[in-house]
Amino acid sequence: MRLAAEADIHIMFCSQVFTLRATLRAAYCLNRKYRGFANLAKAIQEGSFSAYQDVIKAGCADDGALNAFLKPFNASDADITPLGEVILGNRHELLEFVVILAGGTQDQDGQTGQPTKLITHEELHTQLYQAGTGLLGWTPEDTWEAKPSEIINANQGRFAFVKDLLGVVFGKQEHGSTIDGTDKLTAEMRAELNAIGRGAR
Repeated sequence: MRLAAEADIHIMFCSQVFTLRATLRAAYCLNRKYRGFANLAKAIQEGSFSAYQDVIKAGCADDGALNAFLKPFNASDADITPLGEVILGNRHELLEFVVILAGGTQDQDGQTGQPTKLITHEELHTQLYQAGTGLLGWTPEDTWEAKPSEIINANQGRFAFVKDLLGVVFGKQEHGSTIDGTDKLTAEMRAELNAIGRGAR
């Protein structure tokens, strides 16, 4: 699974580099506005300036750079034709960013066996927000600014810690293997924790 800077996308616009960060907020807002990442990718592929601007506004955390980028488009007398051609030159990078937002670059960790429950991106984003602000104890702002992969990995780490802790609290089996702490959790709690680690399909 990609973490931290690995999921950042860099684009060049008028000699300025913009870093796009695939945060939970960006994923949630863009998926909701375009009713799915497939529609967003199609708009970018077709050269929609609105889609380009939406993606850059959602992914760029540098307010100064973002304002400089948007200024020509907001001016009533600006000639945006050359600017549009420059933006089109970043089509590949923007499409890659959408793929990352959709979770397409995340490894499946070689998981096999029982089939996983399919959920929508909106459901996944809701579960990640609940995990960040609930199970992990992060602030809403920190949760929105985190990447989905960071929330998933932090939650998995916390779950593993609690599982090990329960094994210590409830002792070990006679043959020396640690008791599975998840046996002490309710079926509803197990389902909720397991669902958070699943990517939307």
